[in-house]
Amino acid sequence: MTDLRMANCNIEEDGAIAIAAVLGNKKNLLVLDLTSNRIMSNGCIAICKAIANHTTLREILLSNNFIGPDGARQLAHKVL
Repeated sequence: MTDLRMANCNIEEDGAIAIAAVLGNKKNLLVLDLTSNRIMSNGCIAICKAIANHTTLREILLSNNFIGPDGARQLAHKVL
């Protein structure tokens, strides 16, 4: 699997954490699209930790979520 596109699926916080648990083993992921899913800070932080060592990931789409300042900081550390 190289693309995971789950925009507008009402994933919310618990769903994002569950997805994060699976993402750690998907090292060939190129695109992660979780746009418009009501993901909050803890979900974003879990996802960022799960993809921390993904060297192939080229797109992370998390717009229209509620990631807050803590989630945004984690995301910035991932992409910078």
